[in-house]
Amino acid sequence: MKTYKIIVCFLAALIFHSLASDTVAIVPLESTTCSSDYLSGISQLFSGYIAQNGFELVEQGKIDTLLSSDMFAGVLNSEKVRKIGLLSDSQYICYGNIVYFGTIYTINMSFYDMAAYDTDSFVATATTESDLPNAVMELAEQFIQFVKGKITLIITSNVEAEIFINGQYHGTTPKNIEIAAGSYTLALQRDNYADYLTNLYYSKDDANKTFTINANLEGKVTVTFKSDPSGVEVYAGGNYLGVTPLVTELHTGSYNITFSKHGYYKVSKTVTFSKAGTSSSISADLVNIAEHEAEQRRQQEQADAVNAAIWGLIFEACD
Repeated sequence: MKTYKIIVCFLAALIFHSLASDTVAIVPLESTTCSSDYLSGISQLFSGYIAQNGFELVEQGKIDTLLSSDMFAGVLNSEKVRKIGLLSDSQYICYGNIVYFGTIYTINMSFYDMAAYDTDSFVATATTESDLPNAVMELAEQFIQFVKGKITLIITSNVEAEIFINGQYHGTTPKNIEIAAGSYTLALQRDNYADYLTNLYYSKDDANKTFTINANLEGKVTVTFKSDPSGVEVYAGGNYLGVTPLVTELHTGSYNITFSKHGYYKVSKTVTFSKAGTSSSISADLVNIAEHEAEQRRQQEQADAVNAAIWGLIFEACD
C-alpha cells in the first residue's frame, strides 16, 4: 500500500511539476566515516547558504519520507534522483557523499536540473574534519553557479591585497574568480592601506561573461600634529582633522595643511606623504595677533622717536 501511494504521488508530480521554480531538494550526504549528527550539520550548512541566495528548499522531512520507501532503496542513480525531484516538486536536486581516505576528506556532490535533464558533479576536499564546512561552502557556490551561470571576475590592484566577496576570503590579487549572478560586496584589504570597497551586481544575462576590476588602494600614513600654543585646529585640504596635539591617519599624497586658532595668524604648509605605513610629524608656531600688533606699534613708536631725535639734531646743527 505504501508503494502504491508513492506511485500515485509520482504520477501527480508529473502533471504539476512545471509549477516548480528554483525549488531545491537536498538529499542528506552519505558517509561511512562521519557521524550522522555531523553529516546533518554539514547538510544544514549547505542548505542555509542555498536559502540565503533566494532558493526555496523542500522540507527535509518530506525528503526523508521519500528516501525511506522501497522505491529509493540502494544506491541513488539518475532515475531515482529524477523521481525525487518529481515527487518533491523540485527544480533541482543536490546529493552526494563524503569519503575519507588517507588524510583527505573528499566531498562528491551532484546537482540535477529537472527541466534540462542535466547533471553536473563537483568535488571539494578538506585535510581535517574542521575544514569540511569550508569545502561545503565551496560546493554551495558551485551549485549557485550551476543554476545561474558562471561569471568570471578578473581582479587586479596597484598593490597585492586580500580579496573578500560578501565577507568570504578568496585569496590575493591578481586573481580570476568565478561567481554566479547576484549582488556582491567586494572588499580588498592590505595593511597600511585604506580598504577598497565596491558593490557589484550581475544578472543572468551576464552569465559566461568576463569582467575586469582594477582597484587602486590608497596607502595610509600616521601623522602627528603639534603646535605652540596647543588647541589649534588642523585642516588638510580644507577638511577638518581635529585640534593639536593630534595623531591621525591620512592617505598618501600631497596636502595643504592649515593650522588655525582664533586670535592667531594662520600657518599653512604643503606636505607630501609618499610611502604607506610611515609616520610623520608636523609642527607650527602661531603668532598672537594682538601681541604682534602691539609689538609692531611699539617698534613704530620707537622708530618715530628716533627719527624725531635725529631731525631735532639736524635742525640744531643748521641753526
